[in-house]
Amino acid sequence: RKGLFGRVIAFLCALTLSVAGFACECGGAGPACAYVSSAPVVFVGTPVYSDEDGSGTFLQRTLYKFTVEEIFKGLPEGTTEIWVDPGSYTSCYAEYKLGEKQLVFASEGKVFPVDTAAMTVAKPAGKTKPIPPGFDAKMPVYFAPECSGTRDADLASDDIAWLRSWKKGDARTRIQGLVVDSFNWPLRGVKVIAKGDAGSLITTTDAAGAFSIEPVQPGKYDLSTSLANYHLSWNPQIMVLEHACGYERLSMGAEGILSGTVVDKSGRPVTKLELEISQIRGTEETFPFIGHVTTRANGSFRYEDLPAGDYLIGVNLESQPGVDTPYARTYAPGVSDRAQAQLIHLAPG
Repeated sequence: RKGLFGRVIAFLCALTLSVAGFACECGGAGPACAYVSSAPVVFVGTPVYSDEDGSGTFLQRTLYKFTVEEIFKGLPEGTTEIWVDPGSYTSCYAEYKLGEKQLVFASEGKVFPVDTAAMTVAKPAGKTKPIPPGFDAKMPVYFAPECSGTRDADLASDDIAWLRSWKKGDARTRIQGLVVDSFNWPLRGVKVIAKGDAGSLITTTDAAGAFSIEPVQPGKYDLSTSLANYHLSWNPQIMVLEHACGYERLSMGAEGILSGTVVDKSGRPVTKLELEISQIRGTEETFPFIGHVTTRANGSFRYEDLPAGDYLIGVNLESQPGVDTPYARTYAPGVSDRAQAQLIHLAPG
C-alpha cells in the first residue's frame, strides 16, 4: 500500500505570492431540520434591493431588502419586508441575486452560524454608504451570511415541506446525516448506529452517503459507524429535539498509506515541503484539503487514512507558487507534464 515519490525537479519562480489569510469554512450543508432549532428567524423571501457596491468584496457594509412570502419562525405574522445583512466585513459574505427566492435562516446580530468552521471578521473600512431608501433604523436587521443554512428556495422543496409540517407540530423527530471519506466522496453501505437511552437504532447509508432514522425519541444519541477498511476518528454525540432532527456529517478515514521521499535534482532531501495529493475518480481529479503534510528532515513524507484507489502526488498541483513552495507544478516522479505523471495505486485491505 506504499507509493514512492522519488524525485522532484524544482524550478524557482521569479515572483512569489503573499495572500491575506481570510477564510470562510462551512460544514456540509444539512437539511432544514438541522438549522431550525438554532436559527431565530426562518422564512421564504426574495431579495428585491441591495446597496452592494459591485466590487464583490466583503469589506463593505451591505444591506438587502427581502420581500417575505412565508414565515416559519421568528417574524410577526403579516411581515412583508425585512432587511438582511449578508455578512458585511466577514469572509462569509453571501452574494444574493436579486429576484431569486431564498429559504433564509437568519439571526439578530452578527453571530457565527452554527455551521461555520471558520469565519474571518475584518475591520470596517471604505466610504460610508448612504441610508438605503425605505430603511427604518428602528427595525432589526437580520444576519444571514454563508454557512447560515440559507439556500435557493427553488431547490429546497423538501425542506420547505418539512418546515410546514414542523410549524404545525406534525414533523417527525429523526436522526439524519451524511457519511463521506477523507476526500468528501459519499460512502455507500455504511452501517450507522445511534445509541440512546432506549437502546441502539441501526441504519445503512444510501448511494449518496445519506442516512435517516425516524421516528426517534428526543434526547442524546452516540453515533458510530462500521465499514470494512474504514474507521471513524471520533464518535460524536448529537442532541435530538422533539419535532426536529439531529444532523451529523461523518468523515471516515480509510486504511491506505502513501509514503516516500522527495529530493531535489542533486539528490538532496527537500525538507518542509508541502505536498498535494489528488485521487482519480473516473476522469475526475480531486484536490481536497487533507491537512498540512510536509516532508521531514530527511525528505520523507507519509499520507495516512487514504481509501483504495489511484492517486497523483506532487507540488503545487492546484496551488500557485508561494513563499513556502516556490516551485513550478511538478508531479511524481519529477515531471511537469500531467500525461507523464506516475499514477499510484492503493489496493484495498
